Formats: sequence, structure tokens, C-alpha cells
Amino acid sequence: MHKHSQGNLPTIFSNYFQRAEEIHPKETRSAKKFRPPLVKTDCGTRFIKKTGAKFWEDLKKYKQIDPNIGPFKKMIYDDIISRYE
Repeated sequence: MHKHSQGNLPTIFSNYFQRAEEIHPKETRSAKKFRPPLVKTDCGTRFIKKTGAKFWEDLKKYKQIDPNIGPFKKMIYDDIISRYE
């Protein structure tokens, strides 16, 4: 998700995740958020398109996302480790 949001993935993944602004043209507070696809099955809830978008939006609620992958990985690692100390 970090590489997708920074535009560092191959072009085949450019439409893999959708933002709210791509679904409707209205200017809203959540226009820049990734929107998980609607799924109808339990199996669909485990797709990366659904889980990745939800994880990314949950992560952004309490962290400032660093545009560089190195500091971003360290931030995630430190956050996970701090939960178990």
C-alpha cells in the first residue's frame, strides 16, 4: 500500500486500488481515502484489495505516513514491537 500510494508500483497495479474521488466527482473530506471494494462473500473479505485499503486507512488515522519506505518500515516495526513489550 505504501508503494502504491507513492506511485512506485508497476503500471499494471495503477488501477488496483481506488480512491473515493475516482468513484464520484464530489469534493468530500474522504475523497483521498482508498475505498475497499464491496464484497458479498466471506472469502471476498480476505482479498488484498479489501484488506489493504482498510489497513492503510486505519494506519493513516494515527500516524504520519513518511514518503520514504525505509523510515515507514521502521515506524511500522517499532509500532508492532511496542505492542508486545
